[in-house]
Amino acid sequence: MCCSRWLRLPDSALPGAIEIGFYYRFTSKAETEMFVDALTEPDVLEAILNANGIKKTIRSSNSQSGKREKLHIIESFTYDGLLIYTKGKIHIDETGKETLYILISSKRSTSI
Repeated sequence: MCCSRWLRLPDSALPGAIEIGFYYRFTSKAETEMFVDALTEPDVLEAILNANGIKKTIRSSNSQSGKREKLHIIESFTYDGLLIYTKGKIHIDETGKETLYILISSKRSTSI
């Protein structure tokens, strides 16, 4: 996994928002899927930011820790009309604050 990065939206993106953003990182699986589908990091982030919401939330077991976790599936379009599928989880730190969105899967969607 690469380092965490802060994504910040301009105030004009969401009226009334002072600052909107989130930390995120891609797993090596997500980076491989992006490479295979010729997607860039901005493509994936743009699709997430354009989404109307989370399409589905599923429960899964973390392969490393064995703990149950919620995975969120988002399918949305880029400004160029490319439909992208992402699956990720929200990491909660020791204080209980949501601090990081980890993208587990990022690829071109096969659904229409």
